[in-house]
Amino acid sequence: MKKIFKIKNMHCTSCPIVIEFALEDIGVKAKGSYQRGEIEVNYDVARFTDKVILEAIIKAGYEVG
Repeated sequence: MKKIFKIKNMHCTSCPIVIEFALEDIGVKAKGSYQRGEIEVNYDVARFTDKVILEAIIKAGYEVG
């Protein structure tokens, strides 16, 4: 499944990279955009829920909204 999450507190161009790595660590492919303030994720719904993805983003230090 492909889904886009809006991220509230990205403040520099390295922020999406931090989130991408955090998601990749749990097995979710992600591509972020600092300019748009969002992260696009591709994941298997049989293996992951939105909650797991959101928890990884929050654990990386960012807010979803």
